[in-house]
Amino acid sequence: MLQDQDRTDAIFPDVKKGQGIEADSYFMEVPKGPEGKDDLEWIKAKLPPVIQRIVAKHAVDPIRDIQILTPMRIGPAGSIEFNKVLQETLNPHGKEVAVKGHKFRTGDV
Repeated sequence: MLQDQDRTDAIFPDVKKGQGIEADSYFMEVPKGPEGKDDLEWIKAKLPPVIQRIVAKHAVDPIRDIQILTPMRIGPAGSIEFNKVLQETLNPHGKEVAVKGHKFRTGDV
């Protein structure tokens, strides 16, 4: 989705264009935190502005048009934690309900 890689590198140096992949694929390598695990605080700080910038620059629907892939489900860089960060970024005010330890909000997809 990001077309201007030089500008992206300047604003988000942690976002890298995919090797041999069209301009709509970018990678963020999550650094290790102090305990040697993926750094959840880094994810919380970096992911929301990257999503917001993609939405602003390309006029896309963040829920329909952006897909985030992670190779695991659990852990700081797993899909469960990514979904929590995305929920706070994209749907912070929906009515909340908890089911089996997971929070869902009206408007979540």
